[in-house]
Amino acid sequence: MNTRPANPANSRVRLSSSIIRFRVGPYTMGIEAESLREISRDQDLSGQRRKSLTILSAHEIFGVPTGAELHLLVLNPGGVAIRVDRVERMVVTARISPLPQAFQGEERVWFRGLAWVEGVVFPILDPERAWREAHSRACETIYRAGAPPEAPSTQV
Repeated sequence: MNTRPANPANSRVRLSSSIIRFRVGPYTMGIEAESLREISRDQDLSGQRRKSLTILSAHEIFGVPTGAELHLLVLNPGGVAIRVDRVERMVVTARISPLPQAFQGEERVWFRGLAWVEGVVFPILDPERAWREAHSRACETIYRAGAPPEAPSTQV
């Protein structure tokens, strides 16, 4: 009798996650390293490469007053980047905990959980939500560019 799992890849338990810790204003946040294609200084990005990205401002997304926004977190497989103030470093966490019920509204949409590393608790950004936001903004831009001008209103 074979006691091995049918698909060994599905039976692996994930013991840790590599997290890129970054800052948006005074707030510490993170994103799983495997969600990123690259981390770049905003000023180092070439014009052609910049044109190929939909860039989202973390300040705008989270309602934080505008800051330095010096770095771009380019999501994997590319095409979408999030502009943040500072990338601190990569850390490893044993687990990402679900968001507590105290998190309500938009934060439940943008964050997939909380990490606790070196005595600091911070939310983990959901890259899928960033992709959906970028897609929505791109569709809106295309619609506005191709939409016919509004007809003048007529009163009867």
